Amino acid sequence: MNKSNQKLLVKNYIYNTVYNVLAIVLPMVSIPYVTRRLSPDALGTYNYTQSIVYFFVLFGTLGMSMFSQREIAYYREDEKKRNNVFWELLLIRGGSVGVILIAYLFFAFLIGEYTVLYIIQVLDILAAMLDITWFFQGQEDFKKPVVRNIIIKVSILVLTFLCIKGEADLYTYVFIHSILQFAGNVSLWGFCKGKIKKCCWNELHPLKYLKGIIILLIPQLVVQIYATIAKPMLGIFTDTAQVAYYEQALKIIKIVTTLITAVGTVMLPRMSKEFQKNNKEEIRLYMNHSYQVVALIGYPLMIGLMTVANKMVNWFYGKEYAPVGQLIVLLSPIIIVSGISTLTSMQFLVPSKRQKEYTISIVCGSVVNVILNILLIPRYAAVGAAIASVISELLVLICQVILTRKDVNIIASIWHAKKYLLHSLIMGGTVYLITNPMKATMVTTMIQGVVGVLIYLMLLLVTKDQYINQIVLSVKRKFDKSSI
Repeated sequence: MNKSNQKLLVKNYIYNTVYNVLAIVLPMVSIPYVTRRLSPDALGTYNYTQSIVYFFVLFGTLGMSMFSQREIAYYREDEKKRNNVFWELLLIRGGSVGVILIAYLFFAFLIGEYTVLYIIQVLDILAAMLDITWFFQGQEDFKKPVVRNIIIKVSILVLTFLCIKGEADLYTYVFIHSILQFAGNVSLWGFCKGKIKKCCWNELHPLKYLKGIIILLIPQLVVQIYATIAKPMLGIFTDTAQVAYYEQALKIIKIVTTLITAVGTVMLPRMSKEFQKNNKEEIRLYMNHSYQVVALIGYPLMIGLMTVANKMVNWFYGKEYAPVGQLIVLLSPIIIVSGISTLTSMQFLVPSKRQKEYTISIVCGSVVNVILNILLIPRYAAVGAAIASVISELLVLICQVILTRKDVNIIASIWHAKKYLLHSLIMGGTVYLITNPMKATMVTTMIQGVVGVLIYLMLLLVTKDQYINQIVLSVKRKFDKSSI
């Protein structure tokens, strides 16, 4: 890995990490406010309708984001070809979303229930039509999408505090999220000057991509089904309050998991290029380092969240949302399991065009997820949905371990990173013993976080972890240069 490649990857990961940290911090600020202004039933209604809208968006965009990012990466150095690929992919996206938009409008008016919420969320479908984030990511230009996302998140936070005062503001809350996402996607077009040029329409052949898009669409549809099916099923078999409990717990898990999946997001265009060049040694090196980084970050996040969950929920969400604590603990293993499987998908299976293995692993997890939800939700409500989610994510990983065993030794990588799990367990146990007698307050959660980080870093320094040593040496060199 040459220095310029390394610097670009580090730069892109920093951009993604900064955004993902803000994606954690900003909701942490707004969620306690929102859960005290909107009841579990109101938030559950939004979560339920949003899950339905996501299905329409996925069908409309044909799950093209990863495919489009990969295709742009392949032709990043060929300006004319890259330009044609952009317009071809955009034509497919615009046409398919347009058809789905008509179907969605029929659905919104015919369904009869929650019509106003569905109409407001038309903006989400229009936003998906205009989204060109994939173009910038394919060129390894993560700065612009990240800055855009940060502006959107901050704007949502500010407007939430200014506009949401009570139960009657549910529609306003939904509109804020939808209109800002739409505006953010439109804004990206302003950065295309000089990067995208006019083309000869008779040179475009968008239909040639349909087979590849559909092959990647199938696993993404399945992913969306098992990622969101629990919410409508909870709404059908239980009530919207259970939807809200599950959604709020899952939201915390997803926010934390994004810190890990950022590795795969950053590496997808780079790995696509390496596979195109058949650089097997570089591919092996990238994969090994990435698995270690996932373990380094993932294990302490998982154990740490389990440790702080119950005390945090009491002051963070309010008494009405007390069941969320138990759900966070149950869902926490998803952080490391999903981190490893997502990394394998985005850094190996998708760039190498191993869609068959990718699809098989996702379909297996999805089928089991649906079956378990049907069996568990009527009896255990949100707890049943959480158990189903963890088991299905684990099955996805097991399938990937089996299907890629000849090319990627995932088990060996996980075993090699066992020290991070041991460090995390020591950290979690120590934090629990120190803070268990304390009351459930914001100060207690802050103490738990600070103590946990310090203990984990100390263990890494004592055991001379290679990644921490690299950071220490890098800081030392910069300090030495500045002192000269």
